[in-house]
Amino acid sequence: ILSEVALRETEKKSKRILCEINERSQQLMEKMDDIVWSISSKNDTVGNLFIRIQQFASTVFEAKDIDYEVRIPERVKEMKLGMQHRQHIYLILKEAINNLIKYSGCTSAYINAEYAGGVLKIEVTDDGVGFDLKNIQPGNGLHNMQKRTDAMLGTLFISSARGKGTQVILSVQIE
Repeated sequence: ILSEVALRETEKKSKRILCEINERSQQLMEKMDDIVWSISSKNDTVGNLFIRIQQFASTVFEAKDIDYEVRIPERVKEMKLGMQHRQHIYLILKEAINNLIKYSGCTSAYINAEYAGGVLKIEVTDDGVGFDLKNIQPGNGLHNMQKRTDAMLGTLFISSARGKGTQVILSVQIE
């Protein structure tokens, strides 16, 4: 529909519409790439999940000049993750990173994984401006993060305070 409108409009308006078509197309391609990645059985380890997270994180952190570190213990890298867990964890972490980029104003970020007692714990932390947890208007992002966590029977903990940065901790049982 947008391309048909662009064909009929003035050059200036057409350019704006074509930019919107381009942006939507890129978003669609990114989402399709995420789906294809998550269903591929060759990506069924925690290590492959973190390679994907690091690829995404490095692109956005470097674009915003944010120092970052991604840590994952060697012993966890070969642990298997089912398709659903892999997709849920990836999208939760991606949302946490996007929120960090949009709102934190941080200069440093950390993504850290730990494994103990059958629980994979992943933490995304920043040194940004933080926010008051009592005064947030949850949008789809936080709601979707919680829904995905619930689908895995995991826990999602968010800690933040003005001037103290933000910490997002996802804990899920894996074998």
